Amino acid sequence: MLWALCRHCGHSARLNPRSLAYRFGAVDMEFIVRRLKCIRCGHRHGAICPDYRRWPTMR
Repeated sequence: MLWALCRHCGHSARLNPRSLAYRFGAVDMEFIVRRLKCIRCGHRHGAICPDYRRWPTMR
């Protein structure tokens, strides 16, 4: 999983890389960062960092 962070208001959300790949195809992370928009404040000042917690389906 990935964390999407808003640099303007501090809001964060978890993103599933599989759904991002399905939606955007094979793109680099900079493309994804440019497409981020905060659902709380509406700004496009975002960042992505990895979430190292295990996925629910991992054993």
